[in-house]
Amino acid sequence: MVQFCNRIEILYRPQAERQADREHETWPLCTRVDPAESVQILKSWTSDLAPRLPPDKRGRGDFTMGRMLIDACKPFHWRDRFALANKSNSEKREKWAPKLGLK
Repeated sequence: MVQFCNRIEILYRPQAERQADREHETWPLCTRVDPAESVQILKSWTSDLAPRLPPDKRGRGDFTMGRMLIDACKPFHWRDRFALANKSNSEKREKWAPKLGLK
């Protein structure tokens, strides 16, 4: 039930790599999204519990509303030329991780 109540879905990497939290979505949103091409508004099901569902639609039993789909994936057709992710070498990571409170 929770899945169809979401109004905003952000696609940004393969599902197998996604983490449970949403903190890692900011970077792809800021660096990969072209609002003219990467955003779609779809009409979709929701729940009668959705607070944004207008009372008249709820009264009619019309549990549909908009859902925004944002494609924040690297462009597939030029993925080999897309900017590389910044990652330091293992020696530097080991040195700085404890100081920065990283795992």
